[in-house]
Amino acid sequence: MTVKTILDLNKTDYSLEKEFSNIETMYGSADLSTCSLFAGGYINFGYWKNINLLKKISESERILSEKNLYKLVFNKLEISKDDVILEVGCGLGLGSILLAQNHSVNQIVGIDLSKAQIDRAKEKHKTMLNKNKTLTFVQDIAEKIPYQNKSFSKIFTVEAAQHFTNIATFISEAKRLLIPGGKLVITTFFATTNSSIYKLLDMIPTISQGVDHARPIHSIINELKRNDFKNIQCNSIGEDVWAGFNQWILQSSRNHTWDNNWIKAYRENLIDYYTIVASG
Repeated sequence: MTVKTILDLNKTDYSLEKEFSNIETMYGSADLSTCSLFAGGYINFGYWKNINLLKKISESERILSEKNLYKLVFNKLEISKDDVILEVGCGLGLGSILLAQNHSVNQIVGIDLSKAQIDRAKEKHKTMLNKNKTLTFVQDIAEKIPYQNKSFSKIFTVEAAQHFTNIATFISEAKRLLIPGGKLVITTFFATTNSSIYKLLDMIPTISQGVDHARPIHSIINELKRNDFKNIQCNSIGEDVWAGFNQWILQSSRNHTWDNNWIKAYRENLIDYYTIVASG
């Protein structure tokens, strides 16, 4: 995939079938949730604030970091009991489950591109799904979500937007699906500038392969504005993400060069991790 393709949010002339196949392999047959880097199955880099990184990190602390990233997003959503909430890129459903366990809401829908992940989510949480009818998992794509206009009061996505084939279309869909004044929260990594993408292509294989898209952060903010989102807040949380994740890598069996390049790219100001909050 070329730099030009990655820079153009609306460009989709490359093979979607091939890209979906790569992602489906990663989350399907390869089942990234079983990788030791993502202990507990949450599949995110973690939010490590208030976790001691000066000693060996325990598996329970690694899982806590992943939960903490979700809880940071939940706080930004400002959840109320009447909310109807959509999680886009729910994976094994652990984030939606965490939400249901910590907040009483009207409805939670978790969607994911990967059929394998949705099947696993349904099986893993079968007992809770049978008891809690407010929680649903569905296979759908971020760019075409089959719900009526103004179906949700809150939409969030945790470390999944980097996979979206066309994030501009997702943002447009989020605007369509949100009630007036509804809230969208996105958290994941983005390139810091247009030019940083050239170096990231050489440093991170998942970016060069097109599985992860290193879109520049300013393009995301501009797209939100173009879709008339209001009260846009964008904050870097990279310092509380990359250091902890890198420490976990260093003590793991997957201490490969490209894994270590995440923090290298952050320290060279090529990439950062952000929370973005916007009102519909």
